[in-house]
Amino acid sequence: MTPSHAIAFVNYRYFRTTDDNRSRYGRAYTYISKKPRILQLVSDGGTLWIATSFPIRRGRRYSLAFKLVGCEPFDVPEHLRRMFGAYGVIGRFSDSRHYPRNDLTDVLLSLDFAPKKPIRNPSVIGMSLMTARQLAAADIVQLEAYEDKLLHGRHIFISYSSQDRRQADLLQDALELRGHRVWRDVRSIACGEEWEPAIYRAIGNADAFLLLVSDRSAQSEWVRDEVRAALSLYERAGRIQRIVPLVQSSAAWDAFPELHRFQRYEWAETSRRVPSKLIEDLKGLER
Repeated sequence: MTPSHAIAFVNYRYFRTTDDNRSRYGRAYTYISKKPRILQLVSDGGTLWIATSFPIRRGRRYSLAFKLVGCEPFDVPEHLRRMFGAYGVIGRFSDSRHYPRNDLTDVLLSLDFAPKKPIRNPSVIGMSLMTARQLAAADIVQLEAYEDKLLHGRHIFISYSSQDRRQADLLQDALELRGHRVWRDVRSIACGEEWEPAIYRAIGNADAFLLLVSDRSAQSEWVRDEVRAALSLYERAGRIQRIVPLVQSSAAWDAFPELHRFQRYEWAETSRRVPSKLIEDLKGLER
């Protein structure tokens, strides 16, 4: 049985980013609860994602604070039981992680959980996660994509048919020459890495999703799956800023009516020069 993933909330006052907090509350890769549910969810080697919050001018923002990997039961010291509870888990120190402050709010609002009961109101996120909640498979993909973004930064994702590799090479080289970080399956998936979850994580981390619209990509079910994933993220979570079709065939363009609301760029298949206006327009994505 695959160990489960869960997510829980910790009060920002106990977000152990200072020497004082670390000395008072121990190693960062522990989590303590007043309810035994945490042991049921992840104490058999599971993963616990921990969110915290920080105040802003109006309301709060939520941040991914920790990821506890390979969790086991933790014998909670007596002085901590009175404040936090008697049930604790500890993650493997070598694999667990602490993150700098970030903005996880939109991701939390897009999670479904298992059993399905999403959080739709940002004002109740903390309260909803005070008791650890199990994550659905799609939730895990989203969180891993967000983690990858935190660790490696954002990028431009190129979606294309494998038969259009020459044009994809030209596009990637032109973008990287301009200083953009580009993600492509043939150059970005590590040896031995599972390619399907890697691709969906990469789409989730993209600032822009570029599609080579050709007769080949119009026939590719995989390309269509990537387009659906990009549209979902663009509309639901707002994590993709732009969807950019590069049209090489007008007939193929007709096969993607869901993209007709986006500004397109014409790029002849025989051309060895990437449209300069595209490169110019993507300047706004630079950080």
